[in-house]
Amino acid sequence: MTTQSPTLDLLSDGYGAVYASLTDLRETFHRSGRLDDSNAKLDEVAKLFATYLASRRDLIPAFPSTSSQHLIPELQEAFAAAAHLPQYVWSASKRSIFGAEPKLILREGDEALARDLTSLVRQCVDLAYQLRENGRPFDILNEAFGHFVRDNFRGNVEDAQYMTPPEAVDFMVDLVLDDIETEYSKESGGHITVLDPSCGVGSFLTTFYHRARDRGNIELDRLRLIGQDKVERMARLATINMELFDVEVHRVEIGNSLDKGSALDALNGKVDVILTNPPFGARFSGDEVRANCGDNTPFFST
Repeated sequence: MTTQSPTLDLLSDGYGAVYASLTDLRETFHRSGRLDDSNAKLDEVAKLFATYLASRRDLIPAFPSTSSQHLIPELQEAFAAAAHLPQYVWSASKRSIFGAEPKLILREGDEALARDLTSLVRQCVDLAYQLRENGRPFDILNEAFGHFVRDNFRGNVEDAQYMTPPEAVDFMVDLVLDDIETEYSKESGGHITVLDPSCGVGSFLTTFYHRARDRGNIELDRLRLIGQDKVERMARLATINMELFDVEVHRVEIGNSLDKGSALDALNGKVDVILTNPPFGARFSGDEVRANCGDNTPFFST
């Protein structure tokens, strides 16, 4: 008889627990009637992910327990502290990734919803830490993204947001690392800049970082991981995802990577690896490409 390893047990049980929690949370949203939009639900979960993660790292004073008698005010206070931490501020605009006046939408009367949200976030982040300690990074924001908004954007071709299957991400990252390790050995020195110009929740960048860490052939402090997405929600999730997985040097920007004037223009000719799965459904005329894209798409702009 084959005995399953404790790590695999933790992974299997953990995924099952998270799926069950997300299902229960969806029902809680439905019963409460407070949030009837998938994006609003995801936004609140993301805010609490970021807040509890900051608490786990001792960057804010505390994150309340589900048994707190003043749960909602304490959650609001904790989030307000986390929202202005340097890692949650856009580098270009210097404002919080959660908006000019960041706050949770929870209010008096939402105690049951707040308890369920708090419980879910604690469970997911704690599980991510457990799995990482056992050598199994857990892309929990991808799971949240998949459950809350997988079907939400399918009616809008240009703004479509589709998750790249993790098997495809792993395969592409391994192919890149096989090549890059030959060219950028430990002895070669210099930074390695990896860009995803349509980063979504940052799966390629976080996977690249952790695959490189596990292989041990590239020093992590040499990596510069940069992402951009034209949908602010996705860029916000990617920022939180990078934090969840301890990516050391990273930057995520908001913008259309095809257009002239985005933050990525300064990187033209300076990127070592572009690792991405761009949205292929959008349609642009030749005149639009020539007028708006310029050097970012030199083959199509002449």
